[in-house]
Amino acid sequence: MHAENLWPERVSSAAQILQLVTLWTLTLQKRGCRVLVAAGAHGAMQGMVLSFGGLQFTENHLQFQADPDVLHNSYALRGIHYNQDLINLAVLLDGGKLFSHVRVKPQEKLVKLGTPGRRLAASNSLWS
Repeated sequence: MHAENLWPERVSSAAQILQLVTLWTLTLQKRGCRVLVAAGAHGAMQGMVLSFGGLQFTENHLQFQADPDVLHNSYALRGIHYNQDLINLAVLLDGGKLFSHVRVKPQEKLVKLGTPGRRLAASNSLWS
């Protein structure tokens, strides 16, 4: 999601805007955001914001997939709605080392984070 053609320096015509929207739509669909793209502009925008954090997800799987070599700053994403759960993610870069903090506030369903088969049970807030 860090491809230069997704982040042009300048967009100066309607044709360029349409081309950029099409490129983002195809990219998000290929990266597992079909449901968000199908939800319209709001969903596509959410997919773009989640891509800032290096998140890749499908209906049943959420994965942090950022390349540590690309990360130059710490960041936090709060209030990510995934299925019926609320997720806060902080990625901290300290001295060249990458640390992540995840908070999941489960509602009624299970959320799968990271590797397949690793599930977090729905009870209280969980930290990983």
